[in-house]
Amino acid sequence: MIKENNLKYYKWFLNKYPNSKNNNVVTLKINELNNHRNNQVLKKFKKYSFLLLIPVFYFIFSFYSKMTMVNIYTKDGKYGLSSKLSGNISEALYDDIKELNSGRYLVSQFKRKFIIDGSGNFVSEYPPKVAKAENESIDPLQKDWVLKANLNELKSARIKYPDSKFIGLINTRIGTITEIESGKLFKKIRNSYNLSELQGFLTKYPNVSKSNAVKGIVIELTKGYSEEKLFGAAQQTYSLVLYNRYLEKFPNGKFRDEAETQ
Repeated sequence: MIKENNLKYYKWFLNKYPNSKNNNVVTLKINELNNHRNNQVLKKFKKYSFLLLIPVFYFIFSFYSKMTMVNIYTKDGKYGLSSKLSGNISEALYDDIKELNSGRYLVSQFKRKFIIDGSGNFVSEYPPKVAKAENESIDPLQKDWVLKANLNELKSARIKYPDSKFIGLINTRIGTITEIESGKLFKKIRNSYNLSELQGFLTKYPNVSKSNAVKGIVIELTKGYSEEKLFGAAQQTYSLVLYNRYLEKFPNGKFRDEAETQ
């Protein structure tokens, strides 16, 4: 009796009974079972064949990542970006360059700072000029920028961003820098006899620690001035110190009305 769908038995049967009248049927069954088995193997292969591609994809990804990795290079004391795949992405034009997060770079050029991406494209000024979202307070300044900014930049930021959380630090920095700069200038003019030069100091630094000393020098230089000369000096230098000095010295002087309107 032939066992149905048993490939091993069918093959045994052919070997055992090579002249059997059922050989054609058995051969047909063997072919059917072989075809079925091959189809099953092919289906499994197709189902899991993607696993064979994983090493290929990994190799391609690793190779592409290494070739496209952006590097900082230097030439003649300047900095630029390059990669093995693209060569020089940007020419070495920057005075300084620093890698940030998200594939971006902080660069400086001609004392100007800005941010570029890994393709060398401009992204934003530094610090970024961020628009204030509706119903949301976004501080456009950064502490490290405040600590490095010069006096003019700080004064501009104080006017432009009065609500910044760093406004206190900005005022402190302005005061510190102003004191340092005014102290250097005071050393140069403290022995000066030029009223315009002394008044220029007071105009530029009206509230520094050395301003009272400069006012004293101005008053001392004009002690012996006549009414006309003192008023003329006040007009020439646009000096409130001298106008006040005139009113103190000549309370009923002929130029009193003009001095009081200053």
